[in-house]
Amino acid sequence: MKSLTNKATQISETIQTKSSNELIKLFKMIISKINLSKKQLDIFLNKKELIRLFGLPFTELENEETIHIQSSHKIRRRGQEKKIIIYGKNKSSKDENLIALISRSHRWLQQLKNGQVKTVSEIAAKENMDDGDVSRFIQFAFLSPEIVTSIFEGKQPTNLTIEKLKRLGTLPFSWTEQKARLGY
Repeated sequence: MKSLTNKATQISETIQTKSSNELIKLFKMIISKINLSKKQLDIFLNKKELIRLFGLPFTELENEETIHIQSSHKIRRRGQEKKIIIYGKNKSSKDENLIALISRSHRWLQQLKNGQVKTVSEIAAKENMDDGDVSRFIQFAFLSPEIVTSIFEGKQPTNLTIEKLKRLGTLPFSWTEQKARLGY
């Protein structure tokens, strides 16, 4: 089993160095079929090709020619794109853009409080941004701790994106209202 794990690690490292065309060729060899429905994803892997890829003896080949992987999922809109949320042990999906926006808003607020900068215009000039964007984004330093924690853990609603925050308008003062407006 340890040699199989080592081989899987080796294959994973090799895959990272492959070109797009090489990856497409590899995936076409090992994936027999993919079915995507509204609530389920089915992937059928070619067992013979996987055995060959892992360098295992063909005597381990069982009657079935494919390995069937099945997973429940939900399709959610995220701005212009659609995202497939696959249910499993780890349901977190950290949005680095959201995390960066919240971190930046806290940094800006701290700079204003400490007197490092005197105005939003000063921040905008330093950040090479529009004054209006800085004014709109700095309010996210006042998100409820529960919302901030969920975003940093990747447990925010899937439709809570940086685009949604940009279109939010004025952030409610009430943490309960914030949760309702942001889809919690």
